[in-house]
Amino acid sequence: VSWAVLLADLARLKREALALRGVHGAALGDEAALHAAFTSALGKIRMVFHPIISISERRSIGFEALMRSGEPTLANPEALINTAELLNRVGELTHAVYSEIARRAAALPPGRLLFVNVHPPDLLEPALHGIGSPLAPFADRIILEITERTSIEKMGDLSGVVADLRRLNYRLAVDDLGTGYAGLASFTQLNPEFVKLDRSLVEGIDTNPVKQRVVRAMNALCADLKMRVISEGVETNAEKDMLRSLGADLIQGYVFGRPAAEFVEPRL
Repeated sequence: VSWAVLLADLARLKREALALRGVHGAALGDEAALHAAFTSALGKIRMVFHPIISISERRSIGFEALMRSGEPTLANPEALINTAELLNRVGELTHAVYSEIARRAAALPPGRLLFVNVHPPDLLEPALHGIGSPLAPFADRIILEITERTSIEKMGDLSGVVADLRRLNYRLAVDDLGTGYAGLASFTQLNPEFVKLDRSLVEGIDTNPVKQRVVRAMNALCADLKMRVISEGVETNAEKDMLRSLGADLIQGYVFGRPAAEFVEPRL
């Protein structure tokens, strides 16, 4: 009952958070040209890494792996993902990204975690996460970050999938808390170790009392749910200091540096 009450409160806060965010769409062009550009982009995938900082420990706890491509027409990651979805080639993109992450994972500094974005339907693909997948050898250091571009509630019962992932030593995170499709199903089915607050909740929080109230309550609720909160998109010291006063510890953003081609520990 306590769990349900906490989730209900979190759902209410999410509705308030959605009201604080504008939604932007993206237009995609000719399908034949997109296929050619997408194929080119797959061969030019590279990764950059953005540190996630613990204020209390004064060090990084890990890095988020972020996709980039050398294909000029699809250099924007959002455009590349949108194109993969439109062309029904998300699996190809995911495999290319995971293979590149695995190639780089051996250089991850000791004691650090690696956050990897996951398209929800990919959770159902054993070849991507199971034994024999590119990520499997590093599973005990990987946090699968569920991006929820579509509702996870439409995917049915994921308890078996989640149990299999945990047996392989993966941990889970839910991305964009308060701004995406993440509802009660995300938390009851995934029971994530981490949740991430979207940039739209963080931007200007030092001067926005409504955002402060929502974020303070989310931090408290997630603590009760035994989930660690990562505030992402933090760009100023004023935002960082306000988040810390609201109970935040884990911070990700340009205030500590931009994504880099290597695993770079920022100077605090």
